[in-house]
Amino acid sequence: MIYQGGDKMAVKEGFDGKVFAYTGAIFGGTLSALCGIFYALSPQSAINFFRNIFHADIQMVARPLEAQTFVFGIVEAAVLGLIIGWMFAVIYNNCLKHCRK
Repeated sequence: MIYQGGDKMAVKEGFDGKVFAYTGAIFGGTLSALCGIFYALSPQSAINFFRNIFHADIQMVARPLEAQTFVFGIVEAAVLGLIIGWMFAVIYNNCLKHCRK
């Protein structure tokens, strides 16, 4: 990241854990919401699409979409994205420090 302040410019290497965590949360929540909307609009198309991605017959685990599971899915995906984003930044920064030695 590059920070500018007046005439001085400081360069900081690595990732900001909070920024990566929040980005992961927003990405996970948005992806979950889009998935839920896709399934609500066209259940069979969504099942076929994800069957190809997961290489499995997910029709056996598909269930009717309810408002509560839709919202919980978004929250769970956002929390998982937050944790994964933070972990990625921490691991990357530690590897970067180690490799610079």
